Amino acid sequence: MPVSPPLQGARLTLERASRLLSSGKLTSLQLCAYCHELADFGDQPIPTIAEGNRNEAGAVPPCGLGLNAFAQISSREELFRDAAESDRRRAAGLALGALDGIPVSIKANIAAKGWILSAASRILDGWEERGKLSTTASSRACTFDSDVVHRLKRGGAVILGITNMDEFGMGSLGNMALPPQSETKNRNEQLHLHVPGFVRNPAPYLKYLVPSFVFDEELMQADEEDLDELWAHHLKMPLLWRHPDLLDNLKSKEMAEHPTISAGGSSSGSAASIALGSSLLSVGTDTGGSVRLPAAWTGVVGFKPTYGLISRFGLVAYASSLDTVGLLAPTSRCAAMAMDVVVNRRYKDPSKDQDEGMTGERDSTSSAVAVNKSFYNLSMPRKSLDGKPLDGLSVGIPCAFSVSECPSTVRMAWQHGIDRLREAGAEIKTVPSCLLSSDVIKASLPAYYVIACAEASSNFSRYDGIEFGWEGEELDKENLSYSDSYDGPLSNLTELERRYSQLRSIGFGGEVIRRILCGTSVLSSDRFHTHFEAATKVRAFVAREFEAAFDDGVDIMVAPTALFPPPDIGPDGSEAPDSTEMFANDVMTVPISLAGLPSISVPVKVDDGREVDTRVGLQVFGSALAESKVLLAASVIEE
Repeated sequence: MPVSPPLQGARLTLERASRLLSSGKLTSLQLCAYCHELADFGDQPIPTIAEGNRNEAGAVPPCGLGLNAFAQISSREELFRDAAESDRRRAAGLALGALDGIPVSIKANIAAKGWILSAASRILDGWEERGKLSTTASSRACTFDSDVVHRLKRGGAVILGITNMDEFGMGSLGNMALPPQSETKNRNEQLHLHVPGFVRNPAPYLKYLVPSFVFDEELMQADEEDLDELWAHHLKMPLLWRHPDLLDNLKSKEMAEHPTISAGGSSSGSAASIALGSSLLSVGTDTGGSVRLPAAWTGVVGFKPTYGLISRFGLVAYASSLDTVGLLAPTSRCAAMAMDVVVNRRYKDPSKDQDEGMTGERDSTSSAVAVNKSFYNLSMPRKSLDGKPLDGLSVGIPCAFSVSECPSTVRMAWQHGIDRLREAGAEIKTVPSCLLSSDVIKASLPAYYVIACAEASSNFSRYDGIEFGWEGEELDKENLSYSDSYDGPLSNLTELERRYSQLRSIGFGGEVIRRILCGTSVLSSDRFHTHFEAATKVRAFVAREFEAAFDDGVDIMVAPTALFPPPDIGPDGSEAPDSTEMFANDVMTVPISLAGLPSISVPVKVDDGREVDTRVGLQVFGSALAESKVLLAASVIEE
């Protein structure tokens, strides 16, 4: 079997799954069984098993890929109940839309009723130091749905699980701050919580899970209806029937020698679940690139819409003026299909000229688009006699993003995307430094971290164990009873202040503590004007420069998503780059986040000398509310 499967067609897409459900070739029950089996297999530990340990019925053995993509996975009973309800609706002709019966996953910092809202942090979900959930953890399950989850459920989507992430979205390597080697605990005996740690990139293992017909050129050139039949047959089989050599591959020397590659962050679990195929849509969050970076490193599509276009209601706040709910999907058209369900809509009273309001008014930062606007329809390349679906579209190539640190492999991917857009009829323009300055782009990185850390410091002050957060039932009582005469770091604090200090020191991970301290520092009276106010001025200047560039006749721009391919982190994460080293990699995504613009990362395969199939992301972004143009250009690059 080839080392690298084809980029397109190798994984099931949301688009195809929806079509199979609508045509009756597949049921939601069968689809959810496939995704649940794959999710569970992906998160089981990598095996050291003896010969002959193969299940006769083809059931998944207690071994897997050790991806750690999910923090919580639904039980089969709970999942199948919702899937069966969807099948009944379809049988009665009452399907709720394109997402009805589709298994989706949700990032761990987005509220979903009945699931624990942990944000991958001990301070929120009650993890104790000895590695178990506290006795009160079951009472911490959410009692409400975030706006985006509410819309997905209203559209018939089935929640498969909650995905892992960097703690509170702070990081780029998928490193949760929860204690290792934790035991499994059930939510009402139906919900499995998996061992926390680094999220691994599934790229090295995908070749073992690709359907055999993908490598048959004659079959792959068949029409869509025939391909649908092949996929429907494939999805109905148990895992070890679909891939009879899987266990042997897991025990092979080649598997043992595979590098452990980072899945990026902070939406690492969401990206890994899409790359593996265990969920067909995942909801993530993007503050400075947290959807786009893991999408680029795992070879999937990551879409950050205009700030506020998907409601932030129910999202655990990190940096409120930057946090954006985004989507991870197999293709850009899959993301467009989901956008039609989850975005805020503006509606009118037919008897009046003005807008009456918008859906998703539960947060104060909402933007909206017209009710009748379909992102999916607008993302479909137009049919034209000359094969130029992008005729009339102006694409800018910003010189400011051509930094010296950008390696040749990433530049080759960038050029490939530009050539594809030109072939499709787009007019390619250079955006000179006089319109978009490289100095401003570079200055946006420190400005972002000043603003983000300052807002985090303010937002996280609520986690004191009294009003919000873990109560710290197992805190060291001796430390709480220090006398004022004690000569130590807590000696000048009251008993309540000592409790706050100890609880937050234990409850927050190292990266979160660093950013809180940084934010507290820049908000202090002697640094507020020189640091925080200066950063906000840079932010405003970045937004104006982007606006000027788009006003100069450019519809969208194209740039790399990340400066380098995903790094090897080692089996236990010990070889991972330092978190401060990863800051520089955000220089491509942070300026767009500061301006609140829509952006999508599309995977492009590169050859970096490794045997592992490596893909980097190409980023397409546009002016505010220009999602349709961004999605259209992204779909052309994918083709």
